Amino acid sequence: MTKNTPMLRILEAQPAKGFRVKVWLSDGTSRTLDTEPFLKGPVFARIKKDPVLFSRVKALHGTLVWPNGADLDPDVLLGTAVARRVVARFKQAMPAICQFDGATIYVYHNDHPPPHIHVKQSGEEALVAILTGKIIEGEIPKPLHKTVKQWLKDQRPAILEAYVKAQSGQPPGKVPPP
Repeated sequence: MTKNTPMLRILEAQPAKGFRVKVWLSDGTSRTLDTEPFLKGPVFARIKKDPVLFSRVKALHGTLVWPNGADLDPDVLLGTAVARRVVARFKQAMPAICQFDGATIYVYHNDHPPPHIHVKQSGEEALVAILTGKIIEGEIPKPLHKTVKQWLKDQRPAILEAYVKAQSGQPPGKVPPP
């Protein structure tokens, strides 16, 4: 994408079968988007479970939005070069420190307090406080949360060291799994 190329934006949206949405774009084209791979995290949980809520999708300010406040970035949805660079940078900035039980544990450079890890498994994500093991935001299955809490207890010094390294811009390294 060059500097003078306008960003593609969604002008109209109409729900289609499943988690698909037909969109009309600012370049005069239309296409049907499969939104299911993007419906991740707590804000989309109800939308995925409630077909009526999903069907209330609309275009607003160039993107897809729902009545509960959820929205999807049009650059990510439409697969633009800018979005691919952002995703690549995000993956680079948020290195995995451990993997177990199908979950991946991340620490993020320049993240907000309190010190926490990001636990991702099967499209679900939770931020878990390193010192207490409590979920700060999001949700993960209870058995996984129990394992993560024990892992945090057993590996706390190594996890805190990884967190501190990440906060200072250094590679955090790896922490042994439970």
